[in-house]
Amino acid sequence: MFIIVVQIAAIGGMHDFIASQIWYKVATGGLYMPRGAFIALVIVAGLVILVVVGKTLFKRVEQNLEGLKDLSITTPPLSSIEDGTYEGSYATFPVKAKVAATVKEGTIANIQLLEHRSGQGQPAEAILATVLTGQKLDVDTISGATYSSIIILKAIENALGKAH
Repeated sequence: MFIIVVQIAAIGGMHDFIASQIWYKVATGGLYMPRGAFIALVIVAGLVILVVVGKTLFKRVEQNLEGLKDLSITTPPLSSIEDGTYEGSYATFPVKAKVAATVKEGTIANIQLLEHRSGQGQPAEAILATVLTGQKLDVDTISGATYSSIIILKAIENALGKAH
């Protein structure tokens, strides 16, 4: 809670005011400081809070993405999957992918990327052709787009897993 204290210096006559200054009093500490200093203090405190919160969030996102490297990705036996199109998705902030995988006669006939949200991971979309060519999910990730590659592979795995 802040109380505004107005200090008026009267010199020369009853109504002749030479100066007026607005000071803020921090009620809890009884501290007086000029308005500009108070505003600067609030701005600095706000920036410090933003930096601390930002670093914490960034570290959490980084840990989530690093955890992707430890995930196992397996190709289900394609011969046991009935013909059809199956949707699957996978997400770890800030990356998300949704796919439609079409299985025909025991092979992956097509994979359509329905949604892909990523920062710089757009090159990972090339992994679809690699999966179609190799007919397996155990493929190398796209260099420079490792996290998005893994997310797309997990979405395909999820789609094919729904067929069982």
